[in-house]
Amino acid sequence: MNSRLLNLDALRGLAAILVVWQHSSEVFIRNSSIAQHGTELAEFVNQLDFGRIGVICFFLISGFVIPFSLSSTQSSLKNFAIRRFFRLYPAYWTSLFMALGLTWLISDWMYPAATIAANTTMLQGLMGFDNVQGLYWTLTVELIFYCLCALIFAKRQLANPLVLLLFCWGDYPYL
Repeated sequence: MNSRLLNLDALRGLAAILVVWQHSSEVFIRNSSIAQHGTELAEFVNQLDFGRIGVICFFLISGFVIPFSLSSTQSSLKNFAIRRFFRLYPAYWTSLFMALGLTWLISDWMYPAATIAANTTMLQGLMGFDNVQGLYWTLTVELIFYCLCALIFAKRQLANPLVLLLFCWGDYPYL
């Protein structure tokens, strides 16, 4: 594998650690016996928000990797979609059903069937349904990004810096 992509994998790992750090800190801060002894740490965690930094890192890495993977191969959009599907959905569905199971075990409550069905698509927010896990909003953003990259690729504009700049500014009229 290209060393440049290995470096991106290292950044992905760091971003994942930041997200885990944020969520772990939030759990500890909510525990009153811990929170009373760690107000400085709680303030630090709340001000810096490692989780957002990690999520932004993931988005930035995807912003490079996805267009790069589309433009560096002779791959078709169909192959791209199949690879993305199998990279995301099996792990997502496992996570979703674990979250549903834990919700049921811990609180003896279950989401409505329509919410569960919508969550299986990763597009629940666009359909007006709640996320089973609040973290899932990032995956909807990621799917939208994949679709936009695929559209720009299909129009053979993925390597055109002016088109990409105009697209980022929201001023590209041909999509």
